[in-house]
Amino acid sequence: MANAINDAGIDVRATVVTGDAGSRLVLTAKNTGTDNAFSLSVSGGDANLTGLASFDGAHPNATAAANSIITVEGETVTSQSNTVTSAVANVTITAKTIGSSTLDVARDSTGIESAVKAFVDAYNGLRNDISAKTAYNSETKVAEPLNGDATIRTLLSKMRDTLGNVPSAIAGTSNQYLYSLGVSFAQDGTLTLDTAKLNNAVETDFDGVVASLGAYGAAVDTMATAFTEADGLIDNRVSGIETSVTRIDDQRERLERQLTITEARLRAQFTALDTLVASLNTTSTYLTQQLESLSNL
Repeated sequence: MANAINDAGIDVRATVVTGDAGSRLVLTAKNTGTDNAFSLSVSGGDANLTGLASFDGAHPNATAAANSIITVEGETVTSQSNTVTSAVANVTITAKTIGSSTLDVARDSTGIESAVKAFVDAYNGLRNDISAKTAYNSETKVAEPLNGDATIRTLLSKMRDTLGNVPSAIAGTSNQYLYSLGVSFAQDGTLTLDTAKLNNAVETDFDGVVASLGAYGAAVDTMATAFTEADGLIDNRVSGIETSVTRIDDQRERLERQLTITEARLRAQFTALDTLVASLNTTSTYLTQQLESLSNL
């Protein structure tokens, strides 16, 4: 029976518990709260199955479905589960036992630090990847595939300008420049992060830091989209390279056809000249014989 209930696809879980008094069937709602309460009814079957119908909320072994109820600052908050998300904005409260607790809500400064560090790492990863693909080895005289590529030069310039120019939304604020948040450019074009300076800015002007990071994030997103979107700068560059490759292939095919025609013409000329030389040799031999005949007269 437990297997039949579990295989029925309903919101009730059946378990067989065996104790000293024997085995009994335990039915539990899959989800908590009064919205998930259930009742039993039986249609047909033997006496044992019909007996299930007598098991209702009044049964001494039954546990009624209930909600969690907490009080926050004198306000009662009811939830279908022990997790409450509606009491305080952006705060999740988990009720673990009956009683009272003191809840301290503070800003997550480490979250901002982690986000900025992740951005700096991603920027530096891209910058280093570009450097590797545009490098030139002066000793081996070998250049990497993207060395001297105009699109890559434009990308590097835009990356630096986007982080160096102040977004209009935060112009004139105390955190309008990234270096005020501890983010600065190194000599090799990568970014460095001064976490102490960033954390100080967060403690001094949290909302201003959030606004500044949001403005620079939007600017970076706009810049990246211009390069990566369909018909963007990179897509157009790839299309241009593909067109050049196709043009080179066409030129190579035309050159091969011209070489084939030229080879055929030269072979024909060679054959004709070879035939002419053979004819001239025959004529020369004939004339030599005639002259020898004349000298014998």
